[in-house]
Amino acid sequence: MELYVFNPQLNFLGVIDTFSSLRWRRKYYSTGEMELHCAVTSKNQKILAPENIIARGDAVESGVIEGVTMEDSMDGGETIAVTGRFLSSYFDRRIVHTITNISGTVEAAMRRLVNENCISPTDATRIIPLLELGTLNGFAEQCEFQVSYKNLLTYLENLSTISSIGFRVRADFHRKSLVFETYQGLDRSFLQSDRPRMMFSDEYDNLKSSTYQYNAAAYKNYALVGGEGEGNDRIMVSIGDAQGLDRRELWVDAKSNRADGITDDEYRKILAEAGAVKLAESVIVENMEATIEETVGQGYRTKWDLGDIVSCGKQKWDIAMTVRITEIEEIYENGVQQIVPVLGTPYPDKIEI
Repeated sequence: MELYVFNPQLNFLGVIDTFSSLRWRRKYYSTGEMELHCAVTSKNQKILAPENIIARGDAVESGVIEGVTMEDSMDGGETIAVTGRFLSSYFDRRIVHTITNISGTVEAAMRRLVNENCISPTDATRIIPLLELGTLNGFAEQCEFQVSYKNLLTYLENLSTISSIGFRVRADFHRKSLVFETYQGLDRSFLQSDRPRMMFSDEYDNLKSSTYQYNAAAYKNYALVGGEGEGNDRIMVSIGDAQGLDRRELWVDAKSNRADGITDDEYRKILAEAGAVKLAESVIVENMEATIEETVGQGYRTKWDLGDIVSCGKQKWDIAMTVRITEIEEIYENGVQQIVPVLGTPYPDKIEI
C-alpha cells in the first residue's frame, strides 16, 4: 500500500511506500483517526510534518497530521510515529459564532452550520480554505433546535447521532477542494430483501474473534429540560414516557437557548430537541467488536461498509442483533491486514448541550 502526502493547500509532497504499521479508524458519527509508524528518513521527516495530509488511493477519507513522535531505540532503530484525525476534524477548530435557530431537515442543518461558520462566515478570517458543500442528498430526517457558541464538530456529531446521518470531508486533490458530504449506510440486514444480506456470525464461520459488550449504567430515557425563566416561571419541557423502575430521569439545563424572536411553540420544540440530543448520549451501549476472516474482508466496501445496517450474532452466546456498523478499524502491520468493525452502539464521547 502506498500513502500519499499533501500539504494543507492539497499540493503533492511525496509517497510513503514502506511503513511498519498503519491504524486507520473510520467512525460513522464522528471524525476518524489514524496512526502511522515508519522509519526516520530525511524524506519522511520532511513530509510527515504537522498539518500535512495523508491520503490513500483506496479510501474516501484523508488524515491530518496532528502529532509527531520520533524515537531512537536499540531494538527498533529510529522510528517516526504520526497521529491525527480525518479532515472533518477541521470543524473542531470552529464554534457556532451566533445564536442560530434551525428548523427543517438534519442534512440542511448540517450544511447551514458548515456554510455559516466555515465557508461563508460574516468574518472572512474564519473561512476554512478550499472547503465547499457537496451534493444535497435530500435526506428526510427532521430537527428543530437552537445553538450558539458551541463547538461546531460537537454539534455535527450530535446531529449525526440523533439522525443516523453520517458526515465527512472528502479531499478532491485534482480540483484542490475539500468537499463536505453527508451520507447514509444501506440496510443489508436479514430484516430486508431489497439487496444482498450481510451476517457476521460464528454460525457463518466468518469471525476470527469477537467481543460482546452491554452496559446500561449511563442509560436515561426521560429528560426534564429547563429553558428561560426563574423558579416557577421557568419554561419546562419533558421528553419520554417510561414509568416505575424502568424510568431513568435526566435533567437538562438549556437556559442558554433563547426565546427571542420565536413563538412559544417553536421555543418548546427547541428545548425538546435539546433533551433529545442529551438522551442520545445516554443510550444503552450494546455492540460486538469483531476481527473478521479474510474472505469477509474481501467484501469490505462493496458488500458491507461503514454506516451499513447488518445482522450479527454469536450462536454460542445466544446473541443476535440487527445493528449499524458504527466504526471500522483497519490495521496494517508488517504486510498483514486486519479489519475490525464495531457492530452496534459505540461508547459515546461526551455530548454537549
